[in-house]
Amino acid sequence: SIIEEEIRIMDTNGLLNGTNSSTHSYVNDDSSVNIDSEGIAMDDDGNFWIASEGAGNAEDGDVTSVNMLLHVTPDGTIVNVITLPEALNDIQSEYGFQGVTYHQDKLVVTMQRAWGNETEPRIGVYHLLTNEWEFFYYPLETPRSQNGGWVGLSDIAPIGNDQYLVLENDDQAGPDGVIKIVTLIDLGGMEAGGTLVKTEVMDLVPELLSHGGLLIKSVEGLAVTEEGDVWVVNDNMGTDDNSGETQLMELGCLF
Repeated sequence: SIIEEEIRIMDTNGLLNGTNSSTHSYVNDDSSVNIDSEGIAMDDDGNFWIASEGAGNAEDGDVTSVNMLLHVTPDGTIVNVITLPEALNDIQSEYGFQGVTYHQDKLVVTMQRAWGNETEPRIGVYHLLTNEWEFFYYPLETPRSQNGGWVGLSDIAPIGNDQYLVLENDDQAGPDGVIKIVTLIDLGGMEAGGTLVKTEVMDLVPELLSHGGLLIKSVEGLAVTEEGDVWVVNDNMGTDDNSGETQLMELGCLF
């Protein structure tokens, strides 16, 4: 693959300057930005929404940046910044925003793991017409790896009727990896604060192993085409405890 063009995200309107963080410098002298972009989605107008994961744990007092949703134009200009309610920022964990998707005037974002004393991670829904958050809890699989570890959420994609596909992974690779699945959740009619019902639609492990080599660690990207075909891609992690291999896979129609 050859990269033919890039879009540099710029805070030319100074919207990140007032974001709640005491130690992190989000904006460089040339207005380029320092963010941890984990997820991206396109809205009906061709603009982007980017999920930036915060850094640090509130319990340890070492939060250096907060979780944000950035509205970015096709030329890279940030035009809106959405942060979490302060009550959630007060219990921030380092395992924050991952995937984001846009569907019918709302943003749906996954949070990788549970925060504070909560037992399950949240799925956040931000209503763009009312500027209000609501949250649901996602029931994670119990870790089953012989090496222990944890399980968390990655990306999310809409399939219509307020239903979404979600990536769920353990943090293990090779013979230690067990959980790499695509699930379906339905937000229609759910009351905020409730625990979602999920349905597993595909175990990715056999597909990942069918290409030879060791099982990759993190399947982090998910997309659904207009025809209903599902694509996934892993985070190759560079070569940091990883082979650096990238697998972009078409899974076909799963629903």
